[in-house]
Amino acid sequence: MQYTIKQFAELFRTTEHTIRYYTDIHLLPCRRDRANRRVFDEESVSWMQGITSL
Repeated sequence: MQYTIKQFAELFRTTEHTIRYYTDIHLLPCRRDRANRRVFDEESVSWMQGITSL
């Protein structure tokens, strides 16, 4: 499944700004679509679960 940044932030009850920050510092992996928007997948979910548990 793929998530937009808004969906991903809602899934983890955080802000879009926080998600952007994590991707910008390469802590959270994401891909880009043709419009250069961040797209998150199950690998990103696993990473975010690890981040939030810390």
